[in-house]
Amino acid sequence: EKQSLFERLNCTVVYRCSVNQCKVNKIQEYLTRDRDTIISFNGGGNFGDLYREEVKTKMDSILHFTNQRIVLFPQSVYYRSNQRMKLDALHMSRHRDLHLMARSEDSFSILKENFAKHHSYYFLPDMAFMIGPITPMCEPVYD
Repeated sequence: EKQSLFERLNCTVVYRCSVNQCKVNKIQEYLTRDRDTIISFNGGGNFGDLYREEVKTKMDSILHFTNQRIVLFPQSVYYRSNQRMKLDALHMSRHRDLHLMARSEDSFSILKENFAKHHSYYFLPDMAFMIGPITPMCEPVYD
């Protein structure tokens, strides 16, 4: 869905990786080529403390690339631990150009109340709505 948005905006993707395979040093290779490059991460339900492995790559990039624009596409935000949320907010406060997007009112409230002091935050629909019509590759087995 994000690729569809980038195509519509005429943006060029210079590097793509899955969140489990993304490494800061590899991202750095592409950033040295063009300082205007934006780092973006897919949205989903993994912003918080439930899926820390998924969050690790995002947090590593946020902490390492503090001067590079980073966009986190629409997220569901959920923390079981208020202490963990405050720690994440503290780490993220060191970043100078971070854009956080929420895809639900509850998530937007969490961003607004806990992360908004230092960042831009937005309430947007899920990126899946950017996909548009999809031509089936075969006849459906179930309809």
